[in-house]
Formats: sequence, C-alpha cells, structure tokens
Amino acid sequence: MHHLGVLHWNEGLALAASRHALEMVKHEAISHGFPGEASLPERLTKAGVHFIAIAENVADGPNVARLHELWMKSPHHRANILNKDMDSLGIGIVERNGQFFAVEDFGRIK
Repeated sequence: MHHLGVLHWNEGLALAASRHALEMVKHEAISHGFPGEASLPERLTKAGVHFIAIAENVADGPNVARLHELWMKSPHHRANILNKDMDSLGIGIVERNGQFFAVEDFGRIK
C-alpha cells in the first residue's frame, strides 16, 4: 500500500525521545521544545545520533491507542510516520497521573 521500508530501532533516538517526554511531563504540556531545552537536532546529537534527516511527533493522551489515533488523524504527524525517507525510530513514553506523554523521533541515519 505505502511501499515503506522497515524502520530500525535506534537507541539514541529512543534516549532523546524519552528525555523530551520527561520534559513534557515536567512542563505538563506537549511541545517540540521548551525554553532552555536544546533544539531537536541538538538533542539528537547529544544522544549520539548521526543523522541526515529527522522528524518528531509529540502527543499526550489517556492511552497508547489514543496517541496512535491522534498521530494518524493529523496530516503532519501521519506524514512523519509514513515518510519513506526515514529509516530509524526511537520512542519515549512517560505516564503521569493516568496521562501518557509520548515522543516519536524519526531519523535517516548516516
């Protein structure tokens, strides 16, 4: 249907995603960046990721099924998930008081 390659798990992307999910919990908000936090490229570099291209999805919701639904119904987030140029993925999810804060970091790794 979409003719996509396999996404490979990347520990560096997962580390950066997990750290950012913790920041979202700390701020009780979803965002691609907070004041004083490094930018996405800087976060990935700091986590040891060597990339050619990157993308990120963020969301919060009461369960993982809802997170997936939100991402797939959003044209931009869905495009990140279905981006044939990405070859790697790392995910971070943190639960706080019944709310899940999630980050998907995608990369085309060097």
